[in-house]
Amino acid sequence: MGHHTNYPSGLNSTTPNFVPAATMRHGTATQGGEMIAVSKHWEQIGEYHKTTEEAHQAALGGNTHYWARTKSGDNRQPATVATSSDDPNAPKIEIHNNTRVSNEVDPTLTRQDWNGVDLTGQNLRIISRALFDFKFLGTVYLGSNKLRALPSWFGELRNLYHLDVSHNELTQLPPELGMCVFLKTLLAFNNKLSTIPLELGSLYKLEYLGLNENEGAKDLVEEIMQNGTKSLIKRLLESAPGQIAN
Repeated sequence: MGHHTNYPSGLNSTTPNFVPAATMRHGTATQGGEMIAVSKHWEQIGEYHKTTEEAHQAALGGNTHYWARTKSGDNRQPATVATSSDDPNAPKIEIHNNTRVSNEVDPTLTRQDWNGVDLTGQNLRIISRALFDFKFLGTVYLGSNKLRALPSWFGELRNLYHLDVSHNELTQLPPELGMCVFLKTLLAFNNKLSTIPLELGSLYKLEYLGLNENEGAKDLVEEIMQNGTKSLIKRLLESAPGQIAN
């Protein structure tokens, strides 16, 4: 992927061509006072929202590493923060002092038996640079922390396909996320977002963008519900002042 243009602004509810959509209620929605059906796409986003809420409630109850526990099937290792393969001997990342990632595995290896890290509910305010040494990471869970910003280093995770940063204090997403062109799911529920960077228009594989419960992003959420994530990503790309090189 080529160099990204530094766009002066993102997409928000003041951007032209926004079409006010509807409000979802249990599989249906109201628009202009009338009930309408919602798409399978929007139902899936609702499911993602539900599971991130379950993870958040678990974290509030002191049960951290929700995704590592539920996806690995091994509840006996509370320090484990990496989603792993079915192999019980697969290497795992552990978090120490809530600041850095350590492992016996050389992070430069091109193949791993695990490809995800779960840092849910660790009260993190910053993300260690060490995390981004693991270039092969495909899934990263950073929900239920105290993050106010995400570092530009996310652009180095070129194999990333699932990112969950829900239940933080984010006011913006880094433009460098647009370099993660294999990203399929980006969940940023329950933050303080009001805009998203135009660089996300590069995410041509993105299927689900979760922005629910961001007070300033209601119109973005409505557009996703009405037209889908793909439509919004397309408009991000079209709104860019210059063409993005692939």
